[in-house]
Amino acid sequence: MFLGKPIKAGVLTNFNKLAKGVAEAKITDKVLWTAKPKMFGSFLVKNPNYHIGDYNLYYVNIRENVIERMKAYKNEVH
Repeated sequence: MFLGKPIKAGVLTNFNKLAKGVAEAKITDKVLWTAKPKMFGSFLVKNPNYHIGDYNLYYVNIRENVIERMKAYKNEVH
């Protein structure tokens, strides 16, 4: 779940294809927690701080959230 919605897909570094099921997330005490990403080569990731990959891991969800916010703003303004 990401902001109350299922995590749909992320992207890898070159943004050329969607990768489903690469990330999990949950919010506990206002902190977002995620498990180690499940993708090719993830066994090489030694740093437990995945913040640098936020956009990649949650790409589709973030993109949809931006669209929802833009629509809501447009409805408020007009």
